[in-house]
Amino acid sequence: MRDDVLAHYEKYLGPSKVIWKNNEPGAPEALLLFPARGERDFHTVATIGLSDIDVKTKKGFENYRRQEFITYLPGDWAIDLSDRKSPSTWPCLFLYFALNYIRDGSNVLCPGEVVHTEKTRPPVYFNFPFALILPPLIEDPAFFPLKTAAGEVNFSVPVLITEEECEFLKKSGERALVERLNEGEYNYFLVNPQRPCSLDTQESKEERAQYLSDLDEAMRLIEEEDKLAAKSGKPQRKPVAGRARPGPRGARQSKPSPAESPELAARKPAPTVWVVSTILAGIVFVVITRGRFMSGWSALPTAVMVWIGLPFIVHMIKPTKKVE
Repeated sequence: MRDDVLAHYEKYLGPSKVIWKNNEPGAPEALLLFPARGERDFHTVATIGLSDIDVKTKKGFENYRRQEFITYLPGDWAIDLSDRKSPSTWPCLFLYFALNYIRDGSNVLCPGEVVHTEKTRPPVYFNFPFALILPPLIEDPAFFPLKTAAGEVNFSVPVLITEEECEFLKKSGERALVERLNEGEYNYFLVNPQRPCSLDTQESKEERAQYLSDLDEAMRLIEEEDKLAAKSGKPQRKPVAGRARPGPRGARQSKPSPAESPELAARKPAPTVWVVSTILAGIVFVVITRGRFMSGWSALPTAVMVWIGLPFIVHMIKPTKKVE
């Protein structure tokens, strides 16, 4: 079976080299790299040896009892599994995880199934929490399935999808999502962490660009109006503390702190008032208790009222300085 699969790969995908091999006894699985060449300007990584395992499948997918997995990577990527920080390492390891899932649990991943990648993916692939299992649709129709004397071998491709695309899949189905992915100006089948979400349409991008353009134009007109007013001697518009170009719609805008707002700073009681009120409250407390007008516990609320009340009264009487 392995020799049949290797010959089949090399017929359609070109020459290969082993980039990973399972050295466990009785485990013939490996990962093969088919480098980019000619019109096929992307790398292809495929499992081999997985089809030697005959697993049980759910009804309707009996022809997937023997299968191999394939993934595609951009042609300008360096494929080096020893470099864990390389963006190409995890997609290759993902095939290894799928291989173990099938081998260890006698499971099968059939087309149309969605698997979660959260437990295995690195941060660079944060936007792709799911993988949709599809046939190798970009290959020649004669590529799959492979007929051998031992049985039929099929091939599957895990296509990374965003959470929004997964929700779209639930509502509209697999075919609708594949058509949507295929409409983009990118190869959706490539594992690329910088691939945009297919639901981020050109219309929404143009709408956002127009919004920012209108906003910049409005700010420019305001500045020109202020300059003309300054030249003519007319009173200018009072600057608003913290005024700046707003962020994206829906973004949370921070409030100006007291240090940024002169109006708020001017209304703060001066530190000297608090010092005076503290001394006065202490004198009141001593006089009341020494004069035996009240007990210590009864005099305490009176002293506290003096300590708090004096700054409040001064603040109400003192005119607030107008900030230009």
